[in-house]
Amino acid sequence: MRRVVLILGLAASGCFYAPKVEDCAVACTDACPAGLRCLDGLCRKNDQVSCECHTGTERMCGVTRGSCRAGNQVCVAGAWGACVGEITPAAEVCDGVDNDCDGLTDQLAPAVLFEGPTRTWHFFSLDAGYALVTTRVTDAGDDLTELRTLGPGFEPLVVTTARVGPRALHDATALHSTVYLAWAYDGGLEVAGFTGGQRSPYDSVDDAGAGFRVRLAVNDQRLLAHWDQPGTPSTRLGRWSPGGQLTDVTDFATLDAGTDGFTPALTSEAHYALFTAAAPQDGGYLRVLVDTETLGIVRLDAPYYQYDLYDSNLLELPSGALASVYTYVFTDSDWSGIYLNPDMLTLTTADELTVEETMTNATAWGSSDAVVDAEGRVSFVYMDNVGRRLVLGRSVGAGALSQPPAKQPLGLSDGFGVPRLGAPGAGGFLPLAWNDQARITARLICPVR
Repeated sequence: MRRVVLILGLAASGCFYAPKVEDCAVACTDACPAGLRCLDGLCRKNDQVSCECHTGTERMCGVTRGSCRAGNQVCVAGAWGACVGEITPAAEVCDGVDNDCDGLTDQLAPAVLFEGPTRTWHFFSLDAGYALVTTRVTDAGDDLTELRTLGPGFEPLVVTTARVGPRALHDATALHSTVYLAWAYDGGLEVAGFTGGQRSPYDSVDDAGAGFRVRLAVNDQRLLAHWDQPGTPSTRLGRWSPGGQLTDVTDFATLDAGTDGFTPALTSEAHYALFTAAAPQDGGYLRVLVDTETLGIVRLDAPYYQYDLYDSNLLELPSGALASVYTYVFTDSDWSGIYLNPDMLTLTTADELTVEETMTNATAWGSSDAVVDAEGRVSFVYMDNVGRRLVLGRSVGAGALSQPPAKQPLGLSDGFGVPRLGAPGAGGFLPLAWNDQARITARLICPVR
């Protein structure tokens, strides 16, 4: 039997009530009075397309997650009204709250920067975004170097093929909007700058040596390249003007010690150079610090045992002090760890601060990376050897690390190569990139407070 449920009753004339468009309140099963039709369970005029809801009903709207809060909606004239009282997502800031309500506190969603395996890769902050430098081996056996310029949200802007050929990329660095690359070739050193995908050549060093390894650093006054001379008691420092002219190449003697097996480091401000040298008289190693402005050796460290300096971070703080952050592995034992040296100019190796050390799977310890913010605090990232997870840390005070730094796991575990940090950007976020062998991924993340 066909029937109509009359919510508002019959009119005084005895005829069926004819609902107005705004009523949306007469429920039906399959039939309605003449001139009306049953649509979505309600009797409506034939020219009425749809009703979203029963007039007068209410419902919750929005979500309650992070800083977001759900509101309330009322059905008016068959349509849901505005969501009243709702707190909507806001831009994520470093405040310990999930401001954009995506389930990630003080983090933004990750972005894939590169797909596929790489031989080497570098990641930098630019004035208006980021840069990714990758190298891989082509089917022809050549080295392919590519530079990707990225926007503030890691969106790709320009992809530049920087080099294809047998020349291996040794190092890369960046300043403002320019990325600088250094290649070795037939005993020579080639340097170039790239801005917006456009290449600016620099003078080459044709007699750089054989089998050397290079570290680059740059400031507003000059570009520096520091490289070792394997089998000799010296390292070399090349300096270029902002226009790309090679101004000088200087050799630094290291007493009677050789530098074979160790790679030099430069501060981010290109003021100091650091390298290690063998000290056969006691079986240890010397760390030598050079002022690249005066070209004079300002410090010779006491013998110090260290596995490798290749992934060492020599950081120049706003105060002029130097901090060093690096991982270490003792090849003749199971010990490994990560060290922070608060001030290389005043403290001895005994004063260095051990962040963490372990006796488990020492040879798998991941390398570290570190940056300095405008206040002089050091942020660093490394692979925790026990949990196989990435850990972010930060010095408590500016400059000297007088107490253990704050640390936090990042929820990223296993399968990672070397992590990379960029300089702090808008809102205090640190750009973090990591390589899981299949792709390179990046995320903006807050430093530990």
